[in-house]
Amino acid sequence: MTVVHPHSLRLGATIGIVAPAGPNNEEKLQAGITYLQSKGYRTVVGTHVHDAYGYLAGSDIARAADINEMFDRDDIDAIICSRGGYGAMRLLPLLDYQCIRANPKPFMGYSDITSLHLAFWKEAQLATFYGPMVSIDINDHMRPLVEQTMWQLLTEPSFAGELMYDRASNNVRAMLPGIAEGVLVGGCMTLVEALLGTPWQLDCTGRILFLEDVDEEWHDIDRMLAHLSLAGIFRDAAAIVMGEMVNVHNSDESKPSLHLAELYRDYLSGLSKPVLVDFPSGHGQDMTPLPLGCAVRLDASGASIRLLEAATI
Repeated sequence: MTVVHPHSLRLGATIGIVAPAGPNNEEKLQAGITYLQSKGYRTVVGTHVHDAYGYLAGSDIARAADINEMFDRDDIDAIICSRGGYGAMRLLPLLDYQCIRANPKPFMGYSDITSLHLAFWKEAQLATFYGPMVSIDINDHMRPLVEQTMWQLLTEPSFAGELMYDRASNNVRAMLPGIAEGVLVGGCMTLVEALLGTPWQLDCTGRILFLEDVDEEWHDIDRMLAHLSLAGIFRDAAAIVMGEMVNVHNSDESKPSLHLAELYRDYLSGLSKPVLVDFPSGHGQDMTPLPLGCAVRLDASGASIRLLEAATI
């Protein structure tokens, strides 16, 4: 299928807010809504966004219904998730992919929302945005370059250039040098790995693979890297971008462990392709928004990712 690019956001457009995963902190949710409205956008909160069912923001049927409705409604111009957490993967069999492909809209979120990015890509070939969420990151305290890149991707159909980040405060580096071009795919490593063997497994053939994660033990990072390697994910990709690994740790410091540099060496150093590590996107404060499903040029030696096409039309 041909890649489907959503229409760009215009001032005064309406942004729908959905909660595909965990329940929301109402105060933080309202702060995000207030920010979006201050930028000149109308907001519509999904019917079930305020629901709670254990560690989920309502039942699977209710959360999926909100997503389906937001794509189906003519008065909704874009969709931003309220937060991640856990639970988006439970929705994949319940989504109306035909409706989603017929009504392409900017869709943004990260972390557990990776499940939806991968499903929308597989079923509808929809380009989406791995970026800030309403009750977590979208507020008056966003880092300037994060905010700038987010709005460029969402609102400027002519924007096709380097994704800017604060080079002074980030130690981005090439593990393996080189340049590669391809469609950018991926997301949170936990979810990319969890979908292996399902209908929504990510096909990385000839593509630029991005992975990041948070709050994982070193041995869990090791296991996921091993699984992805054994499944041929690293072999098939044209290049690898490892994003931030936030708060990865060894909970029992009395036991020996391997660390990120050693794990990357074990699984990535033997690849004959560009590998960029510690790119600031994911769960950190300098979370560079990424246009998934868009053609990019990765220059590992220059520590840069450049769009080769606009993310929106």
